[in-house]
Amino acid sequence: MKFGHFDDARKEYVITTPQTPLPWINYLGSEDFFSLVSNTAGGYSFYRDARMRRLTRYRYNSSPLDMDGHHIYIKDGDTVWNPGWQPTKTELDSYACRHGLGYTILEGEKNGVSAAQELFVPTGDACELDRLTLKNKTDAVKELDVFSYVEFCLWDAIDDSSNFQRNFSTGEVEVEPAILRQRLLARGREQGKDLEERLQRALAPLPAAGLERLVRIDNSGKLEAAVDSLENIVRAVLPVRSMPGTPQGTQGSAA
Repeated sequence: MKFGHFDDARKEYVITTPQTPLPWINYLGSEDFFSLVSNTAGGYSFYRDARMRRLTRYRYNSSPLDMDGHHIYIKDGDTVWNPGWQPTKTELDSYACRHGLGYTILEGEKNGVSAAQELFVPTGDACELDRLTLKNKTDAVKELDVFSYVEFCLWDAIDDSSNFQRNFSTGEVEVEPAILRQRLLARGREQGKDLEERLQRALAPLPAAGLERLVRIDNSGKLEAAVDSLENIVRAVLPVRSMPGTPQGTQGSAA
């Protein structure tokens, strides 16, 4: 079965069916920001490090495949569809995905409405830009509802995949480099190159913008001190409720 072809004039690979054996990916990126985009608008974005600084959620082995991504929904009357076919999988009247050098264009058409979703990462800015172009090819007036959808991961991709509730954590625990090295050596899990890479990830600076409410906890000393700091921060931002069975007026706490 033929799934696509090269367009030499436009320097693109054109995929002509959304039902490829596996997601066919294009890699978009600039100096610091990167996005992976599949032929059905699946994929994810990250800042500098795909594991430790993941921005949006993606499940590599999800069932069905390639459901997380950069999706746009179009509602035309009772019909809801996506230019890239997924996640709704509404049968399209026409479909094409154009993977170019640094951009991807998803083209879909349904009931006389064509949609082109263009995705690219501009140089000099840590962001992804999506542009949607709609065209009514009928003689009738169309009223469309259009909205985008993305799920956030917020930094650690492994944590996000193994412990979903950690997605809501936006704290950062820091340790002095010399102390971190001692702890890693004592733990014995990383050696040589792996140890140095782990230290480099820990020392990488956080983004200068967008983290105005970042809370820092120094974990260089005793564990009890770091835990006390965390509890004080949580108590300061969350309403305190009594635990079941505690006397009236007594504050309860849960680990």
